[in-house]
This record gives sequence, C-alpha cells and structure tokens, in this order.
Amino acid sequence: MYRRLVTQFLEWLGTLTTIVGVGVNALGHHPEGVIIMITGASIWIVVGYLWRTWSIVTVNAAIAIVSITGLTFYYV
Repeated sequence: MYRRLVTQFLEWLGTLTTIVGVGVNALGHHPEGVIIMITGASIWIVVGYLWRTWSIVTVNAAIAIVSITGLTFYYV
C-alpha cells in the first residue's frame, strides 16, 4: 500500500514537472525549461524502474541524456 502511494505520487509529480518544463520551453526560457524537463524525466525514470517498465525508463533516459548533452554543448 505504501509503495503504491509513493509510486502514484512520483508518477503525478513527474507528469506535472514535465508539463511545466514543456510550458517553460514554449515561453522561450532557456535553460530553465530544459532543466525542469530533465527533472521530470528523472522522476519518470524512477517510476519506470519501480514499475519494471523498461520502455518508460528508456524513453526518459534518452530525454535526459539528450537534454544534458545539449546543455553541455551549448554552455561549454
């Protein structure tokens, strides 16, 4: 029961964080939007692991890696 509540909380937190990140990106705030989206993707990686759903882990790991790589190239 406790694990289900934690997972459900993380699921909605990751969803909200990702939606906010997309909105911030749409408003042109860089790098804030990307950082928020990386946070949302990281939360979803944890959720995917807890669910043992590797497609969720894979897509969000790719989002995080591509976003981190893009920030690195942009600022270094």
